[in-house]
Amino acid sequence: MNILRFKSIFNSVRAYAYRPRRAVQYRDWNKQPVHPFNSPNSFGGIPSYFKNMSPSKKKNMMVLASLMGGFYLINLEEVPISHRLRFSFIPHFIIKKIGDISYNSVLSEFGNDIKPANSRDTVKVRKIFNELLQTGLQFESGNEKVQKLRDLDWEVFVIADPSSSFLSGRKMYPPNAFIVPNGKVFVFESLIRLCNNGDEDMLATVLAHELSHQLCGHSGESLSKSPIYFLLGITVYAATGLDFGRLLIDFALKLPASRSMELEADYSGLLIMSQSCYNPNKSWKLWEKMNDFERKQMGNNQNLEFLSTHPSSTKREEKFKEWLPKAQELYEHNDCSRLKSMSSDMMRYIRF
Repeated sequence: MNILRFKSIFNSVRAYAYRPRRAVQYRDWNKQPVHPFNSPNSFGGIPSYFKNMSPSKKKNMMVLASLMGGFYLINLEEVPISHRLRFSFIPHFIIKKIGDISYNSVLSEFGNDIKPANSRDTVKVRKIFNELLQTGLQFESGNEKVQKLRDLDWEVFVIADPSSSFLSGRKMYPPNAFIVPNGKVFVFESLIRLCNNGDEDMLATVLAHELSHQLCGHSGESLSKSPIYFLLGITVYAATGLDFGRLLIDFALKLPASRSMELEADYSGLLIMSQSCYNPNKSWKLWEKMNDFERKQMGNNQNLEFLSTHPSSTKREEKFKEWLPKAQELYEHNDCSRLKSMSSDMMRYIRF
């Protein structure tokens, strides 16, 4: 009796599990049920809302589209140095406020590892950065947004490697540097060691890149695009009924745009460092060393570029070599070779 009852229950569960699935119906924006692929009023699930829209609604949509288009055109501007046309509407004071919040967050995470202001590494990085900053501001002396950077309270911080302390039990920080939009510059000691233990030309390559992000206003540009990405994601979801809009926008727009801004900062930074009499021939060697470092750390499991916000170190090395003739022209135009030689002779005299 128990066996028969068990078989009955088993057959009921199996019948429920393998029951025929009911056909999925979607509703368009007029609340009419449609099949996602076979409806005459849809193509691949795209709703027929615009086709059946009333004249008054069409007029309202045209007015809204005109306003949005006008807002977009009004906020188009040229990127400093590269002169690329881009959309950006976030005001400077909001960027600075975000920078203040980010600065406090960085201090809470790395504050205990920051080197003294008079340490050898900090003094060297501060000297290089101040020279690059003056050159960068001169590059775009007529740009109002760029000149607002003069009013920032610029400070340079070097974050020491915690692995030097056996008691800390923490791993070495990866070689990195960044500038918070309120004028605070952070450089990890591991990056200085990677740059041949403080090679000034290699350090200038990194610092000029980070400075260029600020000069080019990349933070404001990224924030300005966020509402556009959000609206596009909603549109994709409304058109298809599938929740892959965010991933599609990331791979098709956000990540490529981020990589383009990184290369733009590389290019602008190379011109700034060359104008500041830092040898551009050392720039691509930095990315050669970075590529070697990544191979040692990750082996054959290096990140795929299309999944990353940054171009690969190999590609950046190639681009620096491609841009080198123009950078070398700036370097030679300022007679930097002779100035560097005179500076070296003076330092030898002072040491003697």
